[in-house]
Amino acid sequence: MGRQASPSKDAVPSDALDSASCVFRHVARTSRAVTSTYDATFAPFDLTAGQFDLMMTLHHSGPRPVGELAKLTAMDASTVPRAIRPLVDKGLLAVRQGEDRRQRIVSLTAAGRKRAIRAAAAWEKRQRAVVKDFGEESWSAMMQELARLRTVVRQKKAANGAGEER
Repeated sequence: MGRQASPSKDAVPSDALDSASCVFRHVARTSRAVTSTYDATFAPFDLTAGQFDLMMTLHHSGPRPVGELAKLTAMDASTVPRAIRPLVDKGLLAVRQGEDRRQRIVSLTAAGRKRAIRAAAAWEKRQRAVVKDFGEESWSAMMQELARLRTVVRQKKAANGAGEER
C-alpha cells in the first residue's frame, strides 16, 4: 500500500467557505455587468457610467469640495481628482480654489449641465428597462439590502481601523 501524501501547509482547508458564495465575487461581477450596460447607454454622450454619476451628483447637490464629492459618491477622496480630470479636460466640470488654498471646489459647467441633462434622458430609459426586467419589488428590496451591506462593510472597516488583518 502506498503512503498517502500529507496535505501541504498551503492547502486550503476542506471546510473553507465555498468561493461561489463570496460577497466580493458576486458584488464585483454584478457591478461589472451593470456598469457595462450603463456605459453603453452613455457612450453616445462621450461619458462613462461613473462620469455620469459624478455629474448628476453635482447637478443635484451643486458645487462641492473634493472630499464632500467623494463622500456623496462613495469614492475615496484620493481617486476623485483622477475621476474628474477627463470631465475637466472636456469642459464639463470646473475646479476652483476654495476658501482654504488646499481646498478644491468641483462644479458643473454650463456645457456639463447640458450634457448631463441630455444623458439623463437615456439613463431614464435604461433605468426603466432594467427595473422592469428585474422587477420593481425586487429592485426596491435589492436597494435596501445593498444599503445594509454597505453599512455592515463600513462598520467592519471602521472597527478594524480601516484595514483587515493581513
